[in-house]
Amino acid sequence: MNGVYELMCTGSSSFLRVLIGHSSLLNILKYPLQIQMPVVVPRRIARPKLDLPELKEPEIDFLKNGPTGNICLSGVTLPVVADMIYGGTRIGSGEGHAAVYRLVYNGMVIARKDVRVQLTAGGDNADINKMLNKKLREVDVIKGCSPCPFIVHFYGYYVHKSAGIVNIHIFMEELALSASFLKKEILRRKEKIPEFVIGRIVCSVVHALWFLKEKMNIIHRDIKPSNILIDNDGRVKICDFGISGILQDSLAVSAVGCQQYTAPEINAQALIFSPGYSIKSDIWSLGITIFELATLTLPYPADLQEFALTACINSSAPPRLKKGEHSDILVDFVEKLLQFDIDNRPNLTGVQELAFFREHDVPFSCVGTGMGVTDDNEANRPSVGAWLDEVRFY
Repeated sequence: MNGVYELMCTGSSSFLRVLIGHSSLLNILKYPLQIQMPVVVPRRIARPKLDLPELKEPEIDFLKNGPTGNICLSGVTLPVVADMIYGGTRIGSGEGHAAVYRLVYNGMVIARKDVRVQLTAGGDNADINKMLNKKLREVDVIKGCSPCPFIVHFYGYYVHKSAGIVNIHIFMEELALSASFLKKEILRRKEKIPEFVIGRIVCSVVHALWFLKEKMNIIHRDIKPSNILIDNDGRVKICDFGISGILQDSLAVSAVGCQQYTAPEINAQALIFSPGYSIKSDIWSLGITIFELATLTLPYPADLQEFALTACINSSAPPRLKKGEHSDILVDFVEKLLQFDIDNRPNLTGVQELAFFREHDVPFSCVGTGMGVTDDNEANRPSVGAWLDEVRFY
């Protein structure tokens, strides 16, 4: 993998931790960060500009008269304006009370994630900073992940306050669809997701998890289809770092994430005390995700309450793909990832050594348009981007 990351920065930015540790809320609101965007030329997206609504919020004067960040689109520096904060079409939600919007600014399609922090009356700066530090963790993480091509690209953020609420707006690249939407659409059409598409998802997520662990010293803790995004060229990236955890001796201490995808050693914390969350717990979540995409079903009943689902996961045999319905290497791959005993489950290095990963791992430059392909073996691989064009999901 080292070749993939030769040009990547090492280590994450600690700017936000310094900001929270040494600044009051007033300073955070007074000096929002400058937003930098790379030059991006979409290959085939030609969406019209959105009809952005009139601004009706009371903080319009603050936005007009107060300082704003700047963004750089296609080499042009532009201010963060009210339409960027309040406009757009809602396309999804994130962890907690977050909402995700698609908007067009200066002809470029981008995504904005809005996070709201409710301030309590009489709260001191220490309490406010503690809450903001928790909510701004995602900003800190995604900012440091910008060099990784398998994680959504961070463009910047803007923070402002109104009526006792701190609003955090995170700007990032917008991708065409999620793996969750892909599953629903394929299920509606009564088809199957090709294994080469599943393979692209597997390899991209593993590369992303490797970057998070080795370069950022964190684990994601919420791997699931809705947090895996795919662009029109077939490039796969992960998103949503609201609950990611900093590793301490390879363990993160809290149990979080969507329970259907949570590893048994983490679900066990609802019943007994157990060790913290390790990278192998993300490996289990990836295994459940791949099982779901391959079968178009969840392995556990979706209507169970939390305690009953915990008991079901911890008392049932690990999910397995049926031989004959999938390739032998995919069946083996899922079986290896979904080992109930964490000691028998592979780490990231072990996952990369499995046949299914090695079969589908390609240089990032070969993804999508095929630019960078240097030999016939790579050139003859099925194109996820071409498949997306053929099935016309967007």
